[in-house]
Order: sequence, then C-alpha cells, then structure tokens
Amino acid sequence: MLRRVLHNWLFKWTADKPCRLIYVEERPYLERYYLGQWFGYIAYLHRFVSSDRERHIHNHPWQRGFTWIVSGRYREERLVDLCPTAGESGCVTTIKTRRWFGRVNGNTFHRIHDAVPGTWTLFVHSPFLKEKGWGFMSQSADDPAQTIFSTHVSRSSRRWWETQSVGREMPRQPVEFFAP
Repeated sequence: MLRRVLHNWLFKWTADKPCRLIYVEERPYLERYYLGQWFGYIAYLHRFVSSDRERHIHNHPWQRGFTWIVSGRYREERLVDLCPTAGESGCVTTIKTRRWFGRVNGNTFHRIHDAVPGTWTLFVHSPFLKEKGWGFMSQSADDPAQTIFSTHVSRSSRRWWETQSVGREMPRQPVEFFAP
C-alpha cells in the first residue's frame, strides 16, 4: 500500500520536471527526470519501465555515480573480467539484487535486470568527463569469442533538460501492477 502511494506521488510530482524517455529496441526502458545541480553534481529521478537485459553491458561518462533506490528493486549485472572462454558474452559477471544503494563510476561496466514495475531511484553523478563517452561491450560479428568495446559520445545530450518537455507532456503511463 505504501509503495503504491509513494509511486503515485512521485508520478504526479515529476509531471513538472524535465523528462527524457530512454528506449531500448524501440520499447520504453527508463524515464529520467532532471532535478538539479549542486556543486557540479547532477541529480535525476529514474523510473524503470523495463529492464535493459537486451542492451550490452555498459559504463558511464563520469567519475562517480550514486543510486538510492526510493521504491522497488532490481538486479544489477556487473562485469568482473573479460575472458573469451567465459561463455557466449566473453565476460565473467556477477549479479546482485539492489534494494537500497548502488554505486558506479567510469570503470564500472554493468546493466540492469528485472526491475520491479514502479521502481524509482534517485541518481546523482559527478560532472561529465570531458573526453569520455558511454562505453558498450558486445560480441564481434566476425568472431563471437572476441569481445568488442565501443564508445558513444553525444555532446548534444549532456544538457538535455534545457530543451526537453516536462513529464506531463511525455507519453508516460502510471504503473498498474505492483509485485510483492
């Protein structure tokens, strides 16, 4: 009952916040709401709509990032080592259920699994590293035993909140299903 009330309150509160919808394979994955900046750190509220199981393991373009899980939970897969004999992905990973806090930096490669519908997180990160973009691990099409690292740099989206619509103007829906 408390989760439902909290979720509904956060959904209404974010209606006035700049909102960026993030899609994976043309399906909604994450709603990101800009909250502000303090001493160079940028704060967002995230609402998970689905998991990024389909996406490649990735890292982030900043030195430090912290997550406080306000409501819900998810499983996080983290890269431990690269090893072509480790299996299909060429990576050795661990999976941990996150219920309260998490931490990432530019050297942390991870992805989110099995986010409970209505999971909200407060995410705060240090300033962007000037020459660093998002990094993605994937398999080589020519040699599946080879892991490829690619970087995506999008300078135009680093201050997306200045031109983005607010939550109420986005095609978002409240979550109707709450898992125990």
